[in-house]
This record gives sequence, C-alpha cells and structure tokens, in this order.
Amino acid sequence: LEGTSTNLGFLTVETAGTIAPGASVGSQTWSDIEFQPGAVYECDVDADNSKADLLTSTGELMLPDTANSVTIKVVQTTSAAAISKTVLAYDYMTGSTNALVLDFSGTGFQQPALTVGAQGVTISLVPEPAAALAAIFALLLAARRK
Repeated sequence: LEGTSTNLGFLTVETAGTIAPGASVGSQTWSDIEFQPGAVYECDVDADNSKADLLTSTGELMLPDTANSVTIKVVQTTSAAAISKTVLAYDYMTGSTNALVLDFSGTGFQQPALTVGAQGVTISLVPEPAAALAAIFALLLAARRK
C-alpha cells in the first residue's frame, strides 16, 4: 500500500505485505494499525534528512510477539547528515517492541538505533565516516572553484 492519505479505517499489514507512505516522503493516518509477522514498513528519508515518512495510528498500534518479525526498511539517497526522526506514531501500543527490526542496508549509514517511546518509534542513523568525508571534500572543491 503506497501513497499519502488519511483513513479512518483499520490497517492490517499482512505477512509479506509492505506499507510505504507517500510517493517519496509522505504520511498515512489510520485509526488502528496491525503489523503481522513478516510485514515491512518501507520508510523513505529525503536526501537532506529533513523529512521522513510517518505512519500514524490515532488509536492502537498492534505488533506481533515474535522477535524481529516486522521490518522497518529505510530507503534513502546518500547523505552525509545524521538523522533522528519519528516514523511511527500511535496513541497506544500492544504486542512486543522486540518485533521491530531496522533494515538500513544500502543507505550509507551505520550505527542504527530504533527507539520505542510511549507514543512513537524513532529511527536514528549516523552516516559512515567515508560519506561524511566525501561531503566535506565536495564542499571544499566547490568553495575552491568560486
């Protein structure tokens, strides 16, 4: 399921199913959201890390009890900036927070962190040192050309 929308219904992301708010960075709001084991939340982060997808439940977020069974897959172009963004918001949550696992492969980030709070899930990513050095080099090169 893709796109930006506000829905008043119940969303179930089934086994092998994927939810991806927005065409790039966007948001979806549902009354209740259930992730079944094997579900994927594809979360876009824009190139300058100022925005990320947001999936909101105005009621309950239901997670399975199976550890590492719901993947939050980060999709992003290369950036040298660190990011910390709320990507899931909810009124209350049931199930196990250990169900969530972060997939950041191919993003150029390292040291991922997934923080589960009382009303939201935040992802934090730090760029690889090589990406940061490449960005600094590009800035120096641009400054030298002026």
